[in-house]
Amino acid sequence: MPDKNKTAEKPTTPQQTGADEKTKTKKKFYCGGVSLKTILFFTKNIGIMIRSGSTLAEALQVLQLQAKGKFKDILIEVSGKIQRGMSFSDSLAEAPKIFSEMYINIVRIGEESGTLDKNIEYLTSQLEKSY
Repeated sequence: MPDKNKTAEKPTTPQQTGADEKTKTKKKFYCGGVSLKTILFFTKNIGIMIRSGSTLAEALQVLQLQAKGKFKDILIEVSGKIQRGMSFSDSLAEAPKIFSEMYINIVRIGEESGTLDKNIEYLTSQLEKSY
């Protein structure tokens, strides 16, 4: 006869619960109200567009159309500042809650050295590791 006072052990590992590691929901990380996924999407796509020969202004205009909410507003501001002659890194720096200091500095170094496409590719790989 089973002991009624004994509590059953609850499963704790994915194997015990039957859960698969791949089916676990990823946590969303936010930077100033914008998800890491959104920043990753932006970084990856702007890099692809620049490598394929688009100007920064053209790439930003295309990505503005795809963006939503707060991030769309930020891209409109960034694009406007670039059209008025501000550098990409300086325009990103005006949204410090969205773009980290490291992100901005890597973009700045890319602008100054002529390797913006490579630096954005590096940023993409670092964001993918974080995500």
